[in-house]
Amino acid sequence: MKKLLIICLLVIFIAGIPFHRVVNASSFDFLVQINRSKITCVPGATIQFQFSLKNQTKQNAMIKMRSQLINHSYAFDYSLLSQDSPAPTEFMLLTGQERKFTAVITTTVAVPIGSRGVLQCQFYMKETKVAEALLYFFVVDKITMILRIGNKTVQIADQDPVQLDVAPYIRISRTFVPLRFIGESFGATIGWFDKEKKVTYTLRGIHITFWINQDQYLVNGTYKTMDVAPEIQPPGRTFVPLRVVSEEFGATVEWNASQQTIKIIFSPK
Repeated sequence: MKKLLIICLLVIFIAGIPFHRVVNASSFDFLVQINRSKITCVPGATIQFQFSLKNQTKQNAMIKMRSQLINHSYAFDYSLLSQDSPAPTEFMLLTGQERKFTAVITTTVAVPIGSRGVLQCQFYMKETKVAEALLYFFVVDKITMILRIGNKTVQIADQDPVQLDVAPYIRISRTFVPLRFIGESFGATIGWFDKEKKVTYTLRGIHITFWINQDQYLVNGTYKTMDVAPEIQPPGRTFVPLRVVSEEFGATVEWNASQQTIKIIFSPK
């Protein structure tokens, strides 16, 4: 009778404990998508990788993220952002939810040509790894890219191709490209000030400021004038004159009229 009473009390106690289903992490399906996994830059430039993690299961998951530089030949600095803020090392990922990240790797002009590394970002549920992003970067002496008018794909030597959401176009005999694309291709730090409709680029001691629909721009404190102005095109993308931006950073621009292509070579001294 005494044993029966003890068993009944245990049953009542256990029944009062909230029940949480425990699922083996290996049964989860998490998808990592990387915009470009291989990017090169010149010394003194900044590299930005865009990637995301999506929970494709039917359950919410608490995720831990661990990052480190591996196989690197130089002491690079890096940071991870999510929603324009420092990325959390632990976060809840709801079922069907996708969380986007930006990895920013900075270099100095003293970084030797040929330096390289891999940024490893691993995602865990409890202590089981469920996904991984590997981001490869290389320091080179020059960046060479080819754009084609009306084509959204940009070929860049020794890098993954860039897929634009809006293709380059010609207006008043000038080629326009998305402001973020051209800035990030050179490795510039980009600023957008919506209230002033102002764009800034900073790279290797060069500071350039453009204003939308204004033909005046600023380079290291000196005002200059161009024959066309930056403009906004649907669906709200800001475009800048390719030649002006490229040549202010010291790049050369070659136009092939028969193929409707532009070749840009950025080799800072």
